[in-house]
Amino acid sequence: MLIEANMKTISIEPKYCRWTRENRKNNLEKSVIDYIISTKEEPELINHIEIDDNYIYQVKNDNYKNPEGVIVTGKQSDHNTIITTINMKTKTKGNPRKNWKRGNESKWKKYNQTLQKINKNKKIYEYEDLENAIITAMKKEIGTKTTNPNRKPKDTDDIKEAKKKKKPARKEFEKAIREKNDSIPELKKRYIEMQKTLQRIIQQNEATKIKQIYQTILDEGGSKSQSFWKARRRIKKSNHIPEYDTMDEEENTITDPEQSKENIAKYFENQEHHPKSTRMVTTQRPKHPNRTNNDVRAE
Repeated sequence: MLIEANMKTISIEPKYCRWTRENRKNNLEKSVIDYIISTKEEPELINHIEIDDNYIYQVKNDNYKNPEGVIVTGKQSDHNTIITTINMKTKTKGNPRKNWKRGNESKWKKYNQTLQKINKNKKIYEYEDLENAIITAMKKEIGTKTTNPNRKPKDTDDIKEAKKKKKPARKEFEKAIREKNDSIPELKKRYIEMQKTLQRIIQQNEATKIKQIYQTILDEGGSKSQSFWKARRRIKKSNHIPEYDTMDEEENTITDPEQSKENIAKYFENQEHHPKSTRMVTTQRPKHPNRTNNDVRAE
């Protein structure tokens, strides 16, 4: 199972491994039956594992009174507590917010007319009155729009089609497991193929998006591009590290975030003066050995 899922058992490494189950009535009966499991690509997320074989954090039942009214100490668990420290970047959930619409030339003319009417009907002398008048005119003529940062991007037609094909494959596989029939291996293989196809299409779409963003940044002037700084602000606000490594001109992979920032900034600065003298490569990190590793190259 671990091999198929590309997982790794971290807690059995020599620096962590201890007995995870001990019979409290028989000291000779010990075993390792509880584990901490991680993907092979990201074991560094687990900073520390402590298997409590000194019984400091031992779990036990609450004390209780027996039928005779005597307080009985709760039974201790046979399993030793495992404490794990995990280093994770969590994506913060934002709240929907309202923003002003841009409005066209006609709407802004109407806005000016409305603001003048408000001033004519009620002379504006105080700052607070001016602010209220502006807001009233903006609401009436320009309008607002609500943006939801938690909204997921819409699936493309090819992704929708791949999901549509995967769904019946999953249902048929799960049905075969419940009925325990002979078609389980064949249906499992088909379901896995549907998953791989969907993953490949998603990666291709992501690669296309990156190419489009890259080209937009170049067309807008490299490091002077508004799209470049918008993307940078969006990444910083999301508290999420993009799953891409960058490479320098010698094709050395840069995994350090600060060095990667310097390399990207240097690249776009050079593009302004020498458009063809520098190249940058971003490589998507593979999540599974059987999945396609999409490279997005700009030369």
